[in-house]
Amino acid sequence: MLDGVLDKKTLREARKRYTAALVKLGLDPSVTIRLRESLGSDHWIAQYRGRSQFGVRPIFWVSVRHPDDVEELTRSLLHEYGHVIAEWVRYREPALWEDLDGVYPDEEEFAEDFADHATGRARSWVGTFVQRVIDSLPVG
Repeated sequence: MLDGVLDKKTLREARKRYTAALVKLGLDPSVTIRLRESLGSDHWIAQYRGRSQFGVRPIFWVSVRHPDDVEELTRSLLHEYGHVIAEWVRYREPALWEDLDGVYPDEEEFAEDFADHATGRARSWVGTFVQRVIDSLPVG
């Protein structure tokens, strides 16, 4: 880390790991990543710009003040992809949204469990449910 600024090498490695995890799950890892300053006292690593997937492709903002921890950044990118999936289901798969919302009334929990599943750390029932959601998504 250079003066508290995210090292681009860390971002490249995290994106490589993020891509490998999503490809392994059969998901399209295409996103636009933009570096942003944290605003005020916000302490965040990455954020999904809501509804951006319905344009060209999802946009993730990555904080330039993030420490150079590849694993933490990779997990954060995967967590944000969990929000992309939940949003898709909410707007495009209403029946599945009812199931997802019943299991995960808080979308943050789904995003966390998706990141666990994508990194092979999910509990078995979580992995089964998350994989069911993934399998319902359109290919490509």
